Amino acid sequence: MISESSKKIAILLMLGLLTVSAFFVRLDNFKNSKMRSIDEIVYFRMAGQVLEEGPSGYHTMPFGKEMADGGRPLPAYFFKPLFKHPPLFTLLVSLSMKIFGAKLISAGYIPLLFGALMIPLTYLLAALIFNRNVGMLSAAFMWLDPVNIICSQKVWMETTLAFLIVLSVYLFMRGFKGRGDIYFVLGGLASGLAVLTKYPGILSLGIVLLYATVQKREVFKNKYFLLGLAMPALLLALWFYWNYAVYGMGFFVEQAHIHHILVKLPRTFAVIALALILVVFVSINLMRSKKDTGTNMGHRLAIGSPEIKGKLVICVGLLLAVLIRDQIMHGLQFNYLPMTTWYQGIFTNELPTFYIGRLIEFSALFIFSFAAFFIGTSKDIDKKLILYLSSSVILLFFIVWRSYQSRYILPAIPFLVILGVAFFMQVYQRVSASRYFWIRVPCAISLKFFLIYVMVKTCYLNAAVSFPNDMCYF
Repeated sequence: MISESSKKIAILLMLGLLTVSAFFVRLDNFKNSKMRSIDEIVYFRMAGQVLEEGPSGYHTMPFGKEMADGGRPLPAYFFKPLFKHPPLFTLLVSLSMKIFGAKLISAGYIPLLFGALMIPLTYLLAALIFNRNVGMLSAAFMWLDPVNIICSQKVWMETTLAFLIVLSVYLFMRGFKGRGDIYFVLGGLASGLAVLTKYPGILSLGIVLLYATVQKREVFKNKYFLLGLAMPALLLALWFYWNYAVYGMGFFVEQAHIHHILVKLPRTFAVIALALILVVFVSINLMRSKKDTGTNMGHRLAIGSPEIKGKLVICVGLLLAVLIRDQIMHGLQFNYLPMTTWYQGIFTNELPTFYIGRLIEFSALFIFSFAAFFIGTSKDIDKKLILYLSSSVILLFFIVWRSYQSRYILPAIPFLVILGVAFFMQVYQRVSASRYFWIRVPCAISLKFFLIYVMVKTCYLNAAVSFPNDMCYF
C-alpha cells in the first residue's frame, strides 16, 4: 500500500515535470519563431518605453508613427497618449525585461510562464471538484493542449488573463467549499488582477456571481465574500483615475469609442440575456435534483431523461452535433490539420458554432466536454456546475462579441478540459462496472484506445501546427 505522503510527492514530481518541460519546450519554439504578430511588437515596445520613461511611456505613438510612415493603416488607438488596455501585462513584461535584459525573449518569459503554470492550476481545480485522478489526466491534457501552447508562445496578454481568471474561480471555489473565508478575498484579488490585465477579466466575477446566485446564496451575507466582489472595482479604480488624469471627464466616452462598446452594446445585452437564461435553466435542474434525491432515476446516467435535462435540451444537443458534424470528423481524422493564418478577419463570417467546432478539431477530447452539457444526472449538474458556468459564460461572451481568435477563448479551455476528462472517466467507470461481458470488455478497450489516439493525434498536431509557431489566427 502506497502511503499518502508518497502519493503527494509523486503528484508533485509529475506536475513539476509537466510544468517545467512545457516551459522549456515552448521557450525553444519561441526562440525558433521567425515571424511576430504586431501585438507582440506593441507590448515589447511599450514595455521598453515603460522601463525607460516610467508610466508615461505606456502608449504606442512612436510605433504607430513608424508603421503609418511605412504605409500601414492602423486603428486610432495607436496614436492615443494612453494605451487602450489596462497595464498589468505590460508592467510584468517590463519587469521581466528589467531582470533579464531588454530583449524580445525577456518579454516572452511572461506568457510562457503563465501558460506553463496553467497546468498545475488545472490539476488543483480538478482535484478540488473531483479527485486526483481527474486532476492528473486534466493536467496532462493541458500540457498537450494546442491552443494553450500557441498562446504561450506569443507575447500576448491572454495567457496571463486566462491564468488569473481560472485562479480566481479556483480560489472562490475553495471558499465555497469551506476551506476558509480568506479565499474569497484572494479570489477577488485574482479577479481584480485579471481585469487589470484586460477588461474581459471581469468575466471571472460574473461566473462567481452566477454560481453563488444558483448554488450558494447564503454567501451574500459573508463580509469576506462581499469584499472579494469589491476587489476588482477597487483595483480598476486606479486605472480609471489614470485615464481621468490623461483624458479628463471624457475618459469613459474615450474608452467606449476605443473598444467599440457603443457598436457592440446590443451584443453585450444579448450575453446578459443568455446568462440569465442559463441561470434559470440551471436553477430549474437543481430544484429537480432535490426532488430526485434518493431515487434511482435521479442518479443514473440517462440520455434525454425529462427529470434531468428535458427533451428540449437533447434536441439542442443533437442539433449542435449536426451543425458541427464536419468538425467532429476532422477531430477524429488523424492527418487533419486545422487552418491557421496570419491574415486578420478571415474567420469573421463563421457560424456561432465556430469556437465549439474549432476546439474539437484541435482535440477530440472536447467531444466529451460538450457532450457533458447534454448527458448526465442531477448529481452531475450539482457537482459540475462551476465548470458549466465558467466555460459557457466565456464562450458565450466571445461568440456574441464575434471576434474569433484562439487567444480569446483560452480561459475556457481548462474548464472544458476538466469537464471532458471527468465525463470520460465517468463513462469509463460505468462501462467497466457493467455485468455484461460483451459490453464491459469491448467498450472499455475502445475507450482506452480513444484516449491514447487523442493524445497521439494531439502530439502530431502540435508538431505540425503549434510548435512551429507560424500563425496568428487561430
